[in-house]
Amino acid sequence: MDKLVLISGSGCAGCTSLHMEVRKVLPSFPDLRFEEYSIDQGEDVKRMVESFRIDKIPALLFVRNDRKIAVAYGYQPAEVLSYWLQDIIRNKTV
Repeated sequence: MDKLVLISGSGCAGCTSLHMEVRKVLPSFPDLRFEEYSIDQGEDVKRMVESFRIDKIPALLFVRNDRKIAVAYGYQPAEVLSYWLQDIIRNKTV
């Protein structure tokens, strides 16, 4: 299963902006599950962030079968996100 995972944090303006851009592109990818986590949510999220080797926020991960396939850091406009997702899905990167 493919999913898009947004890692954010409280007080992070770039995280809020990226969240809004992600919401704009999600309708174009109905088979893509979306999850969002804040690094402030506790130890489980911190362990997940460490396991995916995320070192800055916001981070947007494309995950397939519980494996990180791609990651984008920082704010990305909806058009860029859409192209990024299309490329990953089209290439069926494993």
